[in-house]
Amino acid sequence: MVSIFDFDDYRLFLRTWLKSQKTKGLQGKLAEAANISSSMMSLILKEQKQLSLEQAVEICEHIGFNKTETQFFLALVEFSRAGTEKLRLTIKLRIAQLQLEMKKAEKRVKVDRKLSDENKSIFYSSWVYSAIRNASAIEHLNDEMQISERLGIPVNIVRRVLQFLLENHLCIQEAQGLAPGPATTHVSEDSPHVNKHHQNWRHKAINKMEVKDIDDLFFTMPMSLSRKDYLILRSLLLDQVSTFSKIVGPSTSEEVACLNMDLFRI
Repeated sequence: MVSIFDFDDYRLFLRTWLKSQKTKGLQGKLAEAANISSSMMSLILKEQKQLSLEQAVEICEHIGFNKTETQFFLALVEFSRAGTEKLRLTIKLRIAQLQLEMKKAEKRVKVDRKLSDENKSIFYSSWVYSAIRNASAIEHLNDEMQISERLGIPVNIVRRVLQFLLENHLCIQEAQGLAPGPATTHVSEDSPHVNKHHQNWRHKAINKMEVKDIDDLFFTMPMSLSRKDYLILRSLLLDQVSTFSKIVGPSTSEEVACLNMDLFRI
């Protein structure tokens, strides 16, 4: 399913959405809904003309967008039509905020089985739980001994963690070996576990600095800058988070890795 939140240009979304639909003649129906000619719609899709906000609202209703999707689509239209860089920056920050909100578990993460509060406390108590679960997705890591050797975690700890993961359907035992299970995990920004989750992986990163590989990357950049430029940096980082998610989602499981990004006021 094509999601408007994965796009930063409304015309690219419309072209992608039209290609994903099996019904013929949808471009003409979009033009009719927006009360414009088919030739005008073609020019819009070719990025030679722009939708007005009034036309955009009608298209949102025709596609069946909910309130938040409509707000996001209209923001993309406003961004594309903006005549000054200052206005574009203002709208871009609003777009980034909408994208961030849609990444929250309540709106974007499908949870097949929710962990109890007690089990969340266990899962987020150490980095090894998520590391072992991710390792189980790698084809040649099929049992506790292989995972132990790959991650450098004592086998007795791997065995204990795997028992927890299997009991809670975060991992499953298949004929060919271990694999990630149907249950999913997500820790929201307001969760009591979120700080522990971040701290676990940052402590792991600090330890890894002592024995870093040539492909590892550790980057620290203290700075002083204007509020405007701070907000630009924040917006750029949020754009990259969206890009990273698109890459990681379909990627073949070959490595277990962790990406930490920190940006904060002092």
